[in-house]
Amino acid sequence: MIQHSRVQRDPMAIVSFAIVLCVALGFLVGGTALADPHDSLNMTRLGQWAGGPSQAIQIDHNLAVHAVGGYLVTYDVGDPAEPRELARVTMPDRINDMAVDGLHAYVSCFLSGLVVVDLSDPTSPAIVARYNTAGHALTVELQGELAFVGHGGGFSILDVSDPENPTAESTVWCGDVFCIAMAGRYAYVCSSGLRIYDVASPSNPVELSLTSLEGWTIAVAVEGRYAYVGSWDRGLYVIDVADPATPAQIGHYDTPTHTHAVEVRGTYAYLADGTGGFRLVDIADPTNPVPLSQYDSPGYGSRIDLNGPWACLSDGSSGVEILRSEELVPGSWVSSVIGRLPAWGGSRRAYLDGFRLYVATDATGIQILDMSDPAMPIEAGQFSDATGAKDAVVQGSFLYVAEGSDGLRTADISDPASPHQTGLWNTAGSARDVVLYGDLLVIADHDRVTVLDKAGQEWDPQFLGELTLSGECDGVAMYGDIAVLSAGAEGVHVVSLAQPDSPVLLATLPLSSQSYEVIVDGDIAYVGTELGLAIVSLAVPSSPQIVSHTDFDGSAHGLAKVGTTVYLASFFSGTRMIDVSDPSTPVETGYYATPAYSFGVVASGGTVYVCNDDLGVHVLHDDLYTSSAIGDEVPAPSRAGVLIEQVHPNPFNSELTIRLAIHRRQFVSVDVYDLQGRHIRQVAAERLDPGYKSIPWDSTNEDGGRVATGIYLVKVVGDFGESVRRVTLLK
Repeated sequence: MIQHSRVQRDPMAIVSFAIVLCVALGFLVGGTALADPHDSLNMTRLGQWAGGPSQAIQIDHNLAVHAVGGYLVTYDVGDPAEPRELARVTMPDRINDMAVDGLHAYVSCFLSGLVVVDLSDPTSPAIVARYNTAGHALTVELQGELAFVGHGGGFSILDVSDPENPTAESTVWCGDVFCIAMAGRYAYVCSSGLRIYDVASPSNPVELSLTSLEGWTIAVAVEGRYAYVGSWDRGLYVIDVADPATPAQIGHYDTPTHTHAVEVRGTYAYLADGTGGFRLVDIADPTNPVPLSQYDSPGYGSRIDLNGPWACLSDGSSGVEILRSEELVPGSWVSSVIGRLPAWGGSRRAYLDGFRLYVATDATGIQILDMSDPAMPIEAGQFSDATGAKDAVVQGSFLYVAEGSDGLRTADISDPASPHQTGLWNTAGSARDVVLYGDLLVIADHDRVTVLDKAGQEWDPQFLGELTLSGECDGVAMYGDIAVLSAGAEGVHVVSLAQPDSPVLLATLPLSSQSYEVIVDGDIAYVGTELGLAIVSLAVPSSPQIVSHTDFDGSAHGLAKVGTTVYLASFFSGTRMIDVSDPSTPVETGYYATPAYSFGVVASGGTVYVCNDDLGVHVLHDDLYTSSAIGDEVPAPSRAGVLIEQVHPNPFNSELTIRLAIHRRQFVSVDVYDLQGRHIRQVAAERLDPGYKSIPWDSTNEDGGRVATGIYLVKVVGDFGESVRRVTLLK
C-alpha cells in the first residue's frame, strides 16, 4: 500500500444538539416526525438488507438475542469467544428496546409498536404478533404475563399470556416514557423525572409519586430500597424508594458523557455511557456513588445485559462487547473482552455495479452486497478499512472511496470477499462524494473540488488539481468536462475541468434552500435540497438557470434518475418518485415511506435501492416502470447474464408477469417450483437477445390446472448462470 500526505485538515462537524440526541437515542420525540412506515403509492418493497448498529442484547444461558439494525439475530454463545449466528428475522421498523422471556422476544419497534417474535426454535425465529401502541414504541419491560410498553405520550400495560394475541389492560398518559423497571407491585417509569405507579391492578394503575430530576431521564434499575436513574445529560441519580409515595434523592454521580442504560448487581452500578463506553460505579454507599473504572469501548454504549459471568454492552456500530464481569472490579477492562457480536454503521450512500451494491456506512466501511436477487440481498464482502466512508465508485477491479478527512481510499475488489487497500490520498478538504470522468476521479472535497488521475495506476490515483470553493460541497456530477457541485447554502457551483490540473469556476447559482446532492442527465442538473428538488438548466454552463424548485415533503439527501423519473431520498419521508418529463413542472407519482432516515438512492431499471441509515438498504420497485422508460437500453452486466428484474404483481391472484433483464444472447429457461422443490411448470425455454423480456405465468401447472395458493419459486437458468425469485399466489 502506498500512502501520500498533502495538507491534512479535519474540520469539526457542527451538529445541532437535537439531532445528536435523536441519533444517540435512536428515535425522535416531538419535532419533525418520520412518515408512517411502509405507506406507499406506486412503489412496492422487494427486500431489505437490514444491517445497522447494535440496539439491545440479552443472553439466556447459551442463547444470545441481538437487536442490530433492523434484524433480530440469534446466536449460540456456548463459547462466547466464538459466537455462532443461528438465524435472523427482519423487523418492520427501527428497534428501540426488547425483553426476552425464553420462548419469546418482545420488541419495541418505533413506529410499529410492540412486535412479538417466537424463539422456541432459535434457528428459525418468526414474528407471531404485532400490537400498535398509542404512541411510538420506545421501551418494553416484562413481569409475569404482562408487558409494560413505554411509548410517546405514556405507557401501556398489555396482557401477553397468549403471546400471539397481546391485549390491552390500560394506558397511562404521563408524557413520553423512555424506560420502565418493575419491582413487585410497582412500576418505576422514566418520564420527565421518575414516576412510581402501583400496578397491583393492571387495568387501573395509580401514580404514587413524581421525583423531578435534572436532565433527560432515560434509564432506571431498582435494587432493594433504591432506584438508580440514568439521566442522558446528568449521569446517575440514586433515589430512596422505601416509601414509593415519598421517594427521596440521596446520591448523584455526574458522568462526563451521556448515560443510556443502568444495571445493578450487588454494590456496583454498570452504566452504558455513550461515547464513554462501559462505566462501573461503586454504590456501596448509595449517598456517595464513586466511579471505579471505565472501558472506553470503540463504539457508542447504549444497552447493558448482565448474565452470569458475562457483562454485555451494546456498542453501536461496533456491535456487542462480551466481557467477564468478575474482572471489571477493578482490573484490565481490555483483557476482560472475550467476544464480540458484529454490527454495522448507518447506510449513507451506495454505488451499483452490475449485480453488486457497494454501501457506504458511517463507521464500518463499505458493505458489498450481492443483489442478483433483489429480494434477498447477500453479504458478499466488506472493506472495513474505510471507516469514514461517505460515498464510493467502482471501475474494473478497483473501489474508490470518498472518506471524509481521510481523503480518497482505493481498494482491490477482484475478490469481493476479501478487499484490500492499495492506496490512500489525503485530500486537503474532506472528501464527501466522488465520480469518475475517464481516467479522472473528481471529488466533492468540502470546501473545494479535487481532481485525481488514475491513468496507468488505477490502484493508487495521484493528485492532479484542485479549486477552493465557497460553501460545503457534498455532491458532484459531471456534464462533459464540467463538474457540477452541490454546495450547501451557496447553491450550485459549475466548474470547468477542460484543464483538469487547473479547474476554473464558471458560475455559482444560489438556490432558495440548502443543497445536498446533484445528478446530471443531458444538459439538466437535478439538485436535492432542503425543500425538495431543484432543476437547473446547464445549456449555457457559465450561466445556469433554475427551471423549477419544488417542495416534495422533506429534504432530499439522495437522487437517482431512470428515464423520466427521479427517485428522491427524503430524509424524513422516505422515497419519492418524481416525473420530470416536463422539467418546469415536476409531478410526484409515487412514494414509499421507509421507516428510517433516507440518505442515498440508486436505481436500475425499475429497481430502487434506498440507504436507510440504521435500517440498512431497502429494495423497492417502481410499479409504474416500463421498458419504454429507457427505450432499448441493455441491462447492466450481471454474473448470470440474465436476471429476474421484476415479478409483478407480487403477491398475485392469477396472472404473474416475469420480467427478465438479459445482458447477452443466450438460451434461457423459466421454470416454477414449489417450496419442496417439485417442478410445477416450464413457462419459457428459448434463445433470447440482450434487452428486456416479459414472460407471463397464468398460475397453472403442466396439465393446465390451477395450482394451490401459496409460495412458489421462479427459477431462470441461462447459459452463464441462474436467478431465483420467490412469489406468492393468493386466492
